[in-house]
Amino acid sequence: MLFIPPFVIGVVVGFFLKQGYEVWQRRNGVTANMASNEATAPVLIKAEPDSLEAIHGIGPVFARRLREEGIEYFEQLAQLTPERIHAIIAPIRSSHMIDAERWIDEARTFAEKREQVRVSL
Repeated sequence: MLFIPPFVIGVVVGFFLKQGYEVWQRRNGVTANMASNEATAPVLIKAEPDSLEAIHGIGPVFARRLREEGIEYFEQLAQLTPERIHAIIAPIRSSHMIDAERWIDEARTFAEKREQVRVSL
């Protein structure tokens, strides 16, 4: 009977630790694939985030929601799946109202243009 209170406390503490870890993953853009030992493309560290509003269909509200999830650069957006984008935007707008594949394509184009400029310098 004396083991019940510590057990309950352990379950509650474990729950909150797991929730905190999941929030950290979302804020830092860590996906399930990244959490495993799979190789991922390096993310460049920049001083200022990209203007995600340059992508057709992303306005200030969607850009803010993406940034809340840790998506600040075109490279990060280009690496997401349409399903992940829909999951991020779902609390704001119905997912059928956004074109996630187009967002990914445009983000990839912007990232490639920046890479071309960097290489030519």
